[in-house]
Amino acid sequence: MSRKPVAIASLLLFAILCPIAANAAGYYADVTLDISSSGEVKVSGTTNHLMLMPGLYDNYTSKKGSRWLFNLTINDSFSDYIYSARLPPSSSVNYIKSSAPVRIEEDAGRITIIGAGNSEKPY
Repeated sequence: MSRKPVAIASLLLFAILCPIAANAAGYYADVTLDISSSGEVKVSGTTNHLMLMPGLYDNYTSKKGSRWLFNLTINDSFSDYIYSARLPPSSSVNYIKSSAPVRIEEDAGRITIIGAGNSEKPY
């Protein structure tokens, strides 16, 4: 038996099993979401989920009249996560919907919403 078909079969099996093994480990996140008064969200920190990769985003916020809405919905489960969402100065919170308990703090005139957990959907 030639080694070439065995090597190709092994490589194919490896290529099939790698994504399955990576997905089994789940997603993780340790991120800060810094929301500006213009509606831009700066994401920083460490994660393996595409929606939380570090960068500047404007698709997580929308404006209705004088009210801003921040919406980050992720339907994937995370093995571990911690997040901190910093609102613009002089903000107020009317409603929070979260699948896990959150803590609300104030620091230097900015409201910060902090959440953490594991084996669940954080957003």
